[in-house]
Amino acid sequence: MTRLLIVLGAAALSACASQPEPQDTHLAQEQHACAEIGIAPGDPAYPRCIANLDAALFGIDKIAAGE
Repeated sequence: MTRLLIVLGAAALSACASQPEPQDTHLAQEQHACAEIGIAPGDPAYPRCIANLDAALFGIDKIAAGE
């Protein structure tokens, strides 16, 4: 029984550790959105696209949180 609890505890910790950070998820979504509208990673506008989306989404998150 103790061994089962140790294995389950280790599995739970492993699952928690493998979850992406929210900022990583946001970055991936921003990168995907820029690529979807035709701005490729090598394009000079790509970093600006990501930064603009990040700023806009940050503002929306603050409004949603009531700040």
